[in-house]
Amino acid sequence: MLKKLLFLMCYLGMAISGHAQDKFGKSDYQIGEFKKGDKVGVWKYYDSAESDTADLIFDYDKGEVVYMHSDLTEYLIKVDSSWVLKKVSRQPRYKGSMEELVNTITRSLRYPDKARRGNKEGRVFLEVELNAEGVISGLQVFNDPNNYFTTSVLKSFKRVPEVWVGAKYEGEAVASKLIIPYDFIIGERVENPSGINLDTFLGKKLDGVVINVAPITENTTYY
Repeated sequence: MLKKLLFLMCYLGMAISGHAQDKFGKSDYQIGEFKKGDKVGVWKYYDSAESDTADLIFDYDKGEVVYMHSDLTEYLIKVDSSWVLKKVSRQPRYKGSMEELVNTITRSLRYPDKARRGNKEGRVFLEVELNAEGVISGLQVFNDPNNYFTTSVLKSFKRVPEVWVGAKYEGEAVASKLIIPYDFIIGERVENPSGINLDTFLGKKLDGVVINVAPITENTTYY
């Protein structure tokens, strides 16, 4: 309800100021203003569609974070040429809704035909490396020894807009890495089909992506 009231107030303000021809971007995940197709002013992003409290507020005119929901967990960052786990003064994250990020990936994710025909399931991990400015500098897929899922994972992630906020450690911008788990499941859904412990991979794990399809044959191989 609060988000709906905020949207109505902002829209009326635009109309009164004579800017009603500019578009106002509003969804369950974000509120803000477009001008000539670009985001302008202050945008609010909600990591859950059910939340009335913004998790990220970004000022596009100033190019800076106004507010970010704090996270006291450790992140994998680069300090003095070494990758180390540290609590950061600003965590790296997607410049948008985290729930919408997962939804965007899920909508474009396809179960590879070869894996489905061979009844191959598994949990793989996409490592996203960001430079100090928050620009993606590397993508790598782990736990896919036979390369059943790597291509599908990378294709789905390329549909995500390249808009990220870089990490800060002790006030300084630093490179960072994030992990996105992908579960490929055939038939009845099970938690963690490969049995791989998330702690095996260092770094902050974002919410995972799951694709579940109907089986073609009776025997399924797990790895």
